[in-house]
Amino acid sequence: MRKPIKLLVTCFVQGAALGIMSALDPSASSGMQGSFLTATAFALGALVLLATAGLLSMDFNHLLYQIGFPLMALGFLGHVCLPGNVGVSEFLFGLAHCYVYVLMTCICSYFSNCLKCSPVWIVALTTLCMVGGQLVGVLLVEIAGALSLLPMTAMGLSGVMTFLLPVAALLLLSNDNPVSGWGAMRPDQRGEEGDRALFAKIASDYQLTAREHEITEYLARGRNKRYISQELDLSEETVKTHMGNIYRKLLVHSQQELIDLVEKERQARDR
Repeated sequence: MRKPIKLLVTCFVQGAALGIMSALDPSASSGMQGSFLTATAFALGALVLLATAGLLSMDFNHLLYQIGFPLMALGFLGHVCLPGNVGVSEFLFGLAHCYVYVLMTCICSYFSNCLKCSPVWIVALTTLCMVGGQLVGVLLVEIAGALSLLPMTAMGLSGVMTFLLPVAALLLLSNDNPVSGWGAMRPDQRGEEGDRALFAKIASDYQLTAREHEITEYLARGRNKRYISQELDLSEETVKTHMGNIYRKLLVHSQQELIDLVEKERQARDR
């Protein structure tokens, strides 16, 4: 598995938007009232995510880029349309940021648990990109203000971000599955590497042991008991015992049903 480049770019853009918003008016989120609004925004963001994921049945890509990024842009639009009421735009952006943040947490969990990527590098890299983007966002606001590059820094940067966030969403959105869509796998690697990730997911979902995982791969490729025993240097009785455990855990009754199950998992992955 390669590092998911598009996912890291997404984290950077999210961090940059957060940095710019927080730097435009640092006092907006201070005090008890600001903390209450932030907490309320986060709670509503989680509810909106629950509603959109459940009612619309959208995948990670579309939830993130068709809803999450436009919601963040809406927060910046509030700065442009309501310059005298920063609290509204801060609230809208806080809701959107929570929405995207929870989604990114789920995506990191997906890469770690389902695709067996190292949780150390997947969490570390996404966090690093987000914090780096946040730092860049704050610096942009400071530089723009110090050099007077924009007559009205807050409105100018907000207008730019209102335009750039949907553009970034359009560039990053794809109908590919999470592995290929976020750049974790090259197109020419989808066969061998994709199957390795697929069987790892099946082993995780159905709680197969390491040995059962190995035998499942052989069975899914049509190998018989004798061939498996020779390849793994096991007795045929031992292989038969493992096969019984595998069928029980996968809720199948024959090798053909196991092959059908793997094929369904592969089709679901490639959607």
